[in-house]
Amino acid sequence: MSTVAHARPGVVEQRIRCGELYVQAEEFYVRQLELRVAGDVEGWTRTFTPDAVLESAAPGEPARGHAALAALACGASPRAGADAPAPRYSIGKLEVHPRDDGALRTWCSTIVRLAPAGGGPAGLHVCVVEDVLVRSLAGTWRTGHRRVVRDVVL
Repeated sequence: MSTVAHARPGVVEQRIRCGELYVQAEEFYVRQLELRVAGDVEGWTRTFTPDAVLESAAPGEPARGHAALAALACGASPRAGADAPAPRYSIGKLEVHPRDDGALRTWCSTIVRLAPAGGGPAGLHVCVVEDVLVRSLAGTWRTGHRRVVRDVVL
């Protein structure tokens, strides 16, 4: 005789909802990274809330708001010049945790490959990115707070 385990009421629905949110977060990061690689600073900053805070792995004060994010993106651009290849980003180990307020707390490991102008060996940076994603009035996700920490273990 076989027994079938039945999930508690709501557990299946919760797992489906978490899966849907995971896919939404993954799609958000794909779009955000595409804008960054394309050099679309304005489009990239619009993926953040107007009052967003970005705590960079670089020393200094956090960037607050779209103007500061745009300045950070332009000043910290990994491109050494017009001939330099765009950096390549790869995210992995994405974790998505819904919060009670409707926001998402996400965590991922990010690899940034920097190819210097004129060739030569590429630089590789591994960072941990912790975000709070909030849904805009239009229903799209935006980063409300980001913390980037360099992973020095690797």
